[in-house]
Formats: sequence, structure tokens, C-alpha cells
Amino acid sequence: MRAITSIVVLSSVCLLAANGRAQDLNGFEARTLKGSTGLTLPYRLFKVANPTAGTKYPLILFLHGAGERGDNNTSQLMANAGATVWATALHQAKHAAYVIAPQCPATAQWVNTDWGKGSYSTTTVPVSEQLTTALEIADAIAKEFDTDPARQYITGLSMGGYGTWDAIIRNPGRFAAALPISGAGDPSQASVLKLLPIWDFHGDADTVVPVSGSRDMAAALKALGSTMKYTEYPGVGHDAWDMTYANEDVIDWLFTFTNAAAAMGGAGGGGGSAQGGTAGAGGPAGAGGTAGASGSSGASIGGTAGGSAVAGTATGGASGAATTAAGTASSSAGMSSSAAAGGNAAAPTATAASSDSGCSLRPARAGGDHTPSFVVYLALVVVGFSQRRKRHAA
Repeated sequence: MRAITSIVVLSSVCLLAANGRAQDLNGFEARTLKGSTGLTLPYRLFKVANPTAGTKYPLILFLHGAGERGDNNTSQLMANAGATVWATALHQAKHAAYVIAPQCPATAQWVNTDWGKGSYSTTTVPVSEQLTTALEIADAIAKEFDTDPARQYITGLSMGGYGTWDAIIRNPGRFAAALPISGAGDPSQASVLKLLPIWDFHGDADTVVPVSGSRDMAAALKALGSTMKYTEYPGVGHDAWDMTYANEDVIDWLFTFTNAAAAMGGAGGGGGSAQGGTAGAGGPAGAGGTAGASGSSGASIGGTAGGSAVAGTATGGASGAATTAAGTASSSAGMSSSAAAGGNAAAPTATAASSDSGCSLRPARAGGDHTPSFVVYLALVVVGFSQRRKRHAA
């Protein structure tokens, strides 16, 4: 019996490890997803603790800067508060939400453009496979958990600020609100963002990404009558995110908005879903702005035709990134930047100072399914109980 007890205890320890507890970092679970373009991205997921049955929760997608690129699946959490701020006990108590933080490869970018030049054209710069996959991660999480398609939010800094602008321009009906920081976009596409709540931030002394990038977007939007907000920090350089994410007004502002079009269920392609991740009847995936059967705008770039990528594996029919009016999804090599090392939009060799601290970072299996370990555990308990009964009977 003593031997059986030891085996049961050992199995319990193995089960605990299999459930991924040792893989968490600041409450974020380590995962990966292979997208429709074939690219696999590591990402971190913060899940709502003790969700109420029947309640749908907001989802926040955070896009990190160039200094956090790589494949360690930790730098995007440790370099700044862009992802972790939403997961604090205080903010989860006020605004419980799922938070996603994908990590871009070391030699790639969310948007394949020269950061030092500010504004760019989405007509000549195709959507990157990195951004396509990041949005597919959001699609997968939206399907796996009880998330609200009317309350998907996006924020990003530096290289991620570019990614935020690019994502909302190519998918104007997807997000309920956006917080780009120290980035730039395509002012010629401002009309598709006229009604989207946006609060943009930039330092006027930024020498890495020119402040003109944010000024161009703000001017183009306000000329159209947009109520977007723009905050320019006097004397502040590239790091405009620390004070932004520390501002409680900014945190509360984001959650005041809902996406009425997404709530109505418009998503392109033969009656697609409100989340825009799956096209009905094998039709094309929803491309931002494509009207569904209800006439509301579409919600997704990089949805899947006849199936969807869920929790790390692509399933269903033929996968493919959705095309948009602004350009076609395609793979493109990242462009090098002449930004000074140390800036968050620094050259590809710049990395954030962080370590794994000896913690296992193997991505947790999709959906937290650890049935085999649990079955072994129960089997050993049953065997132990049976042996004990036999001894008493003897």
C-alpha cells in the first residue's frame, strides 16, 4: 500500500505540472498557434478567473514593440505593462477581461514598413503574416472562451503602435476601441476609422518613430469629423507608454465602448460569425467592412474558410488569410530600421533584458486538456483502493 500511495502522490505532482501552473508568468499561460499562413507564433493568455456562466467578457489584444521580439514567450510581458496592466487584480475587479500577448519573431515586424519615416501606405504595404496570425490568435481565443464579440479591444506600442493602426484600418468593423502608442498609420484610409473610438499617444521629442506619424492620423481623422482623442506629451521621447498605461482614465475609457455592428452579427462570407473568425458554408472569411446578411460590418482579417484555427491548431476546411480592400494578405520579409539601439522600435538585433528564471516555458496544450494525466491519477487511486479491500478481506 505504501508503494501505491507513493505512486499516487507522484502522479498528483505530474498532474499539477501538466495543468501548466509552472508555465504561467504573471498569471499568463504560455501557448502557441499555427496560423493560416503557416507561421507559428508563441503567445501569452490571461484568462478571467472564475468566470460567471453565461457571461461574455471583453478581449484585449496587445502588440509589443521591436525590443520584445523573439521566441522566448516572455519578453512581451516583462519589458513594460502593455499586457500585464489589464491583468492586475484591481483592473480585473473593475473590468474582467481576457488578455492576449503574441510575440513577433526576431527578424519580423507587425507592419513591414520603415519606422523612421512615420506614415505609410496600406496599398503598397501588404498585411504581414505576423499580424494576420496575431488576429487569428484572437479569433481562436474568442471561440474557445466566453468572450464578447462586441467588446474586442486592441492596443500596442512602437512597432505595436504601427500594428494597432494597421489592424484597425484593415478591419474597421472588428474592434470596439483602440489605443495606439508611438506608432503611425495610413492617413489616406482615415475614412474607414471615422466612427471608431481611438485614443492615440505620442511624445513630441520621439527620435525613433517621428511624431508626425500620429499627427498625420489625428489630422486626417479630425478633418472627417472624428471624435478620436490624441494626446501628445511635451518633451517626451519614444517611451510614451509608461505614463499612458499608468493612467486610470485611459484604462476606464477603453471599456466604455461596445461594437454595435459586431453585436448584431455581421461578418462577411455567407452568414459568417460575429467574431469574423469563420465563414459560413465554406464561403470566404470576413474581410473588414464586408457586409454580412444583416448588413453590419465584417469583423476579421485572417479568418478561415470552412473552419477556424482554435487553440493552436488549424481545423476545418482550407485556411487562408482574408483579403481586404486595402490590400491582400501575404508574407513579406521584415524591413530593417535605422532606429537607434535601445529604442523600442530599434533594429532587429535589439532585445529586451529578460530571462526565463529557470521556469519551463513549454506551451500549454490547447484548451488545458490534460485528460491522460487525470485518467492515470484516477486509475492509480482505484487500484490502491482495490488492493486495500483485498487485504482487509484476507
